[in-house]
Amino acid sequence: MTDIPAIPHFVETVETKHPGILAEYSALQRLVRPLFAHHDSDEFRHAVMLQSAIAWQHYNGILLLLAHGFGVQGLVLCRTLFEVFIGTLYLIKNPNLLADFTDHGKLLFYEQCLTSKFPVHELAKIAPECEAIKARQKGKRRSSWHGNSIKRVATEVGFEETFALFYSDASGAIHADATKTLSHGSHGWKY
Repeated sequence: MTDIPAIPHFVETVETKHPGILAEYSALQRLVRPLFAHHDSDEFRHAVMLQSAIAWQHYNGILLLLAHGFGVQGLVLCRTLFEVFIGTLYLIKNPNLLADFTDHGKLLFYEQCLTSKFPVHELAKIAPECEAIKARQKGKRRSSWHGNSIKRVATEVGFEETFALFYSDASGAIHADATKTLSHGSHGWKY
């Protein structure tokens, strides 16, 4: 029988502020632990598992922020978690896009290295492959590996309602609009 790891202190802190989180965390931890213990040599399954691990880390980050009173920052990370989650579901529904998913990541890495003036001789190992990917994608929109808006991806994986309920609010916090600094009461709007 495997030992269940101790609940992190920050989860217990969040539980005092948001009752029910501890039960949610415990249930998710029991689901996630065996998944991450499994190492798969299949490239597609491995990519999905790595994305799931990133989602789990984001979830932990959200709870950590909430534990310390950073609700708006937690909301920002919720948006990121949502995008990772629906993107992973989209990849699961479209395994034929694994090469696009991987190529997009390779190009982003390569372009960041070029922008940061990484030594050319260090990039020599990956430059031919990345330049070939660029050539194949010439003329394609490359803002995302799937080529869709987040709304469309959310709709295609059955999370259109969740998108409508919270995405614009979370985006307001990310893009520094007035959403998180305004309230409305009996005297009207105030900052």
